[in-house]
Amino acid sequence: MRTLGLVIIAFAVLFEMLGVMFLIIAINDPGIGWIVAAGVFSVIGTAFLIIGIRVLRRGKPIVSGSVTEKPGTRIGKYVAHVPENLELDGAFYTILYTPPTKGKNKRPSTLKISTKVAVDGEFEIVPESAFDRFGKRWGLAVEIQTLDETFDEHCFVRTDTVAFAEAYLTNLDNRAIIADLHRKGFKSVALQKGEIHTTWVGFHPLINDSPDLVEEIGARLILLSRKLPPDLPEVDWMPRRRRKQLTTFLWIVLILFAASILSLIGHPPVHESDLFLRAAPLVAIGFPLFLFVAAILIRGTSRSHYSWQGLLIGGFLLFPVGSIGAISSLNAWLDHSEPVVHDARIVRKYSTRGKNSTSYYVECESWRDPAGTENFKISASEHSVVQEGRSRLHVTTHAGGLGIEWIHSKGVGQPPKGR
Repeated sequence: MRTLGLVIIAFAVLFEMLGVMFLIIAINDPGIGWIVAAGVFSVIGTAFLIIGIRVLRRGKPIVSGSVTEKPGTRIGKYVAHVPENLELDGAFYTILYTPPTKGKNKRPSTLKISTKVAVDGEFEIVPESAFDRFGKRWGLAVEIQTLDETFDEHCFVRTDTVAFAEAYLTNLDNRAIIADLHRKGFKSVALQKGEIHTTWVGFHPLINDSPDLVEEIGARLILLSRKLPPDLPEVDWMPRRRRKQLTTFLWIVLILFAASILSLIGHPPVHESDLFLRAAPLVAIGFPLFLFVAAILIRGTSRSHYSWQGLLIGGFLLFPVGSIGAISSLNAWLDHSEPVVHDARIVRKYSTRGKNSTSYYVECESWRDPAGTENFKISASEHSVVQEGRSRLHVTTHAGGLGIEWIHSKGVGQPPKGR
């Protein structure tokens, strides 16, 4: 999990570097295409960075923000950040208390109690959420059913080793112990990588603790580690590999679709609003269709809806970007019109100042509307020689295959001598 997180963060750094590169190009050669490209790569890089950090946290917590207690500090009977090994009737279990962190990425405190178990299988059982019920209702998530109505109604079983989890939960005592752990505040009971552990999120040693809490929970975990199926089924990891491969494929498709925005570099529209209006129907129809296809492809496991949720969030950011790029590309690809040169008189020049840069613009008489004007961004050197009312902007455009007029080239012309 940590390796995957680091790989995603590496892609994030790459996209952020590309964003900075296009921003530098935009400063030296102003144009909407370079600016859009810089923005798109920055957005994609930021999205990858967020996803990468989330994946890393699943593998191993990353301490960020201000920690309320230093490692080794004793709070009640718990030592912050330091695992403590305990024994009960010859069996060992471990407790680990992690204090909350403050700051931008604050996290609540946790109490984790675990013990070893020699099996090759995995599951995590949590209270069933509204999103879990949504996934099951629409056939996106498929959860194992124990035929214990009370257990199935309140608990959601996340697993990629279905046969093992089914056999394990056949035992009534296991189900009763897990339900009891949930009632006591330990909302996650998981078996992963040869360890069964339970976690209380938001645990406060001075408020939630009781004299026998650790020993009671440790005893229950030891029972769970011993009550294994008599005939362990062979573990099949193929469903997890299939879901991850399909999810990765869908992410690649989504990112490549968003990368089509680079077409704006070579085919910037005269008016961005024309492009946005044409892209809106594609977003309205294409995004739900993408989500539907994604659901069809990755459905069938108890974790499918979580993978789909990531695509939903990522697509919400990337699909509109890709729709704009796709319409721009199609508009240029279908365009067989001859270039048209417009000689527009510049009626005004102006600039806007940002935090670290200044952008320069001219306002010209419109060739599309005799009573209107057109605004274009130009370079600082061109801006310095513009004479309002005299200089002219030479703009070469194409009609566009979809009727979206786009700019082939533009440049400031000098006013005629002697005038």
